[in-house]
Amino acid sequence: MLVRPAVAAFDLVPGPDLSPVAEGPPNTWHAHGHVVRFTTDAPLPAGWYRLRLALTNAGRPAIRKRAELFADGEKLEAFEWNHDLREDLIVRLPRPVHRLELTLRHVGGPFTLTRFELRRTSKARTVARAVRLKLKLLQSYNCFWPVVSRGGKLLAQGRLREFGRKVLRGLPDSRTMRIEVKRAAEVSAMWWRRRALSADEIAKLKHEADAIATPTPVAVLIPADLTRADHARQAILSVLRQVYPHWELAVAWPTDAVSQKLLSLTAWDSRIRIVRPGGDGGLSQAVSRALESLESDRVLVLPPDWELAEAALLRFAQADADCVTCPVPGGGTAALLPRAFLQNAMEKLNATTAVGVTRWAASLIPETSTACLNEPQLFPLDTGEAVAAKRPARPATRSLVLAGSIRGISGWDYVVFAMLKGLRSAGVDVQQHHAAGVFPDLLPPDLRPKKVKRTTQPQLAIAPPFLLKSFAPDDRTAAYTMWESDRLDAAEVAVLNRSRVVIVPSRWGAECFRVSGVTVPIEVVPLGYDPLVFHPSRPSDSLCIFGTAGALSAGGLRKNVRRVVDLFRAAFPTEADVRLRVKITPNCPPFEIDDDPRIEIVRAALPYSDLARWNRSLTAYVNASFAEGFGFHLLEAMACGVPLITANYSGLTEFFDESVGYAVPHKLVEANNDIYRGRWADPDDAAIVEQMRRVYRDRAEAATFGEAAASRARTFTWRDTGRKLLKVLDQYDLLEPTR
Repeated sequence: MLVRPAVAAFDLVPGPDLSPVAEGPPNTWHAHGHVVRFTTDAPLPAGWYRLRLALTNAGRPAIRKRAELFADGEKLEAFEWNHDLREDLIVRLPRPVHRLELTLRHVGGPFTLTRFELRRTSKARTVARAVRLKLKLLQSYNCFWPVVSRGGKLLAQGRLREFGRKVLRGLPDSRTMRIEVKRAAEVSAMWWRRRALSADEIAKLKHEADAIATPTPVAVLIPADLTRADHARQAILSVLRQVYPHWELAVAWPTDAVSQKLLSLTAWDSRIRIVRPGGDGGLSQAVSRALESLESDRVLVLPPDWELAEAALLRFAQADADCVTCPVPGGGTAALLPRAFLQNAMEKLNATTAVGVTRWAASLIPETSTACLNEPQLFPLDTGEAVAAKRPARPATRSLVLAGSIRGISGWDYVVFAMLKGLRSAGVDVQQHHAAGVFPDLLPPDLRPKKVKRTTQPQLAIAPPFLLKSFAPDDRTAAYTMWESDRLDAAEVAVLNRSRVVIVPSRWGAECFRVSGVTVPIEVVPLGYDPLVFHPSRPSDSLCIFGTAGALSAGGLRKNVRRVVDLFRAAFPTEADVRLRVKITPNCPPFEIDDDPRIEIVRAALPYSDLARWNRSLTAYVNASFAEGFGFHLLEAMACGVPLITANYSGLTEFFDESVGYAVPHKLVEANNDIYRGRWADPDDAAIVEQMRRVYRDRAEAATFGEAAASRARTFTWRDTGRKLLKVLDQYDLLEPTR
């Protein structure tokens, strides 16, 4: 248990609720409270440090433990675990630190702190470690060579300092290397975007969960149906999304041969176990063995074809009773029952189906049970987009291979998703290109395309120019792409010229592609937005609120989010009745600003309902970006009745001009970096400041511009995009009749 700033070491001092355990491994302690602390007065200079933390807590594996590291009272890192904690990561201290505190929550009883080491590391070692970890991550996400190629160009040009900055930006740690955890987070994010709860409501629920001083674990038992593995998988995902973190899950599978779709989920969380019957006992034997495997004293038998609301286990835990019931919409009751109670009634179970198991559990509910809150906490699995997918669809009469990846929920991933959904609804049999990476959990089951080895079939390739070559474009290819600067690489132009047609979302983009040397036909099909989600409303806040958004890496090379913060302060150095809301992505590097209560930072992938609400809270959106391929997020802001302050340049000119917002002058500058070349627009800082002051002075004018912006946006919906795309595909004979 050492803290090493250079050569000196400091021991951690245990708090009053910790006592050493004489018998057992070294550094074994007994926690007498639910929150215990170690502290050390360790003067540490600012810089990079390698943190290695290892902790074993064999007891209560269903309880989610938490470790938090504080530096001079400010939270530096936080970790959660159930069985063993093993972390190895790089942390940066932006300023000198005099006191460290390691807080452990819910460890309960004996635990062994086998390692706690904070060792100063040089920047060279930090860069080497970052390169090694990032290369591993790039290989996992199949984008190794494009990124390595750009990094190699930096090294070849002698731009070592710039290379180091890019490698250290968003420095990975042991948590980012767990691909299954990242995928689980992406799946959850897609699900949240289909739900109605806002981020504030989720935060409130998490606060309620943290307020339970003595949390008790809750077990969920899912009796699985052989014919509905997808439904069982969705039910498992609903447990993973629970706000209440103290749970375990057993899935009773009726045969010894388990669906791979379910087995893959066990790698996502150690609390998930698939229980087989171990012979010919069938589902009844699997249920019996599942009950024996559980640690928790109370068990919820989840009915088939149902999923848990995100607060379900929290509501059951808050009831604090042996038997807790909850209504099931449409009739029936689900219950949290004592595990021993269920085990004693096993001789009454003779079920071969999941429905039979849940009926058996419901028959055991005693009359003295406590009712959970009246609102249902279970919902049918086929909700939201899954229900839409089950509506009678137009019979597929034409087919197309879709060459585009869906590994996330935004950017290019979302464009591919929207195109897939639109083509399917138009009666096109869409198949997945063998080189495309699609995470099936991000799609409703009925929307998942079949993967095929493409040979001569027509294809729609959707990707940035530098990734199109992975789909081998040819004369049977429509390439949908875009770029932010006004010039393409010669190699990218050569790939595009192999296609039958290139499709871009703006006339500005078409002109830039033609000047860069693209000779094949170019068509313009603008992107769209969902008018059911993004629509105007009157802002209720009397304050003048500006907003901006973007990543701080990759696209952050051009988004200029930090620049907007500086311009906001220049425009309003002392005014108290003005705000700036900044939305950045969760994987952005630390965004440090001086203490200014007027500036609100949101680091999250917001659900669509929350994103629309965030847009509607703004008086104006400030865009200082050098350029946009289209400006998808800017169109969504306009659709919510929010006027833009922006340079009238690049792809956004397809839907923006000075009649619907505040256009600022700009000058064209060279885009010399490892990603972009050619030119783009550098907006005038003084003009942005003046337009922000103009909005502040005249809110009525801003509202008028907002109405005009919303009216303009209505001509750019996804329905319009789909209609124009189908027209282009038909025109170039790229929709093949189904066989």
